[in-house]
Amino acid sequence: MAATLCILMLMVLAASCLYEAFVYLAVKQKSTFVGRKTKDKVLAMGRKARQGKATLFIVLAIVCFVLMIVAGILMAHAGYSV
Repeated sequence: MAATLCILMLMVLAASCLYEAFVYLAVKQKSTFVGRKTKDKVLAMGRKARQGKATLFIVLAIVCFVLMIVAGILMAHAGYSV
């Protein structure tokens, strides 16, 4: 049960990281998929800073996916049906 919740939390964290990366890469002046405060904060950053933040969130999402796979493998070795 705890391992399943851990995998679920990792899935949510990975999805959140991918959304943040999408926001940093895709926000433009006329964007409507984020709030005004977020849009202003992202647009105030330089291009390099936005790309750096997006890369960080993409790497975090990949780490979460790898941890989900490792947790699934460990659960399978422990006898859970995955």
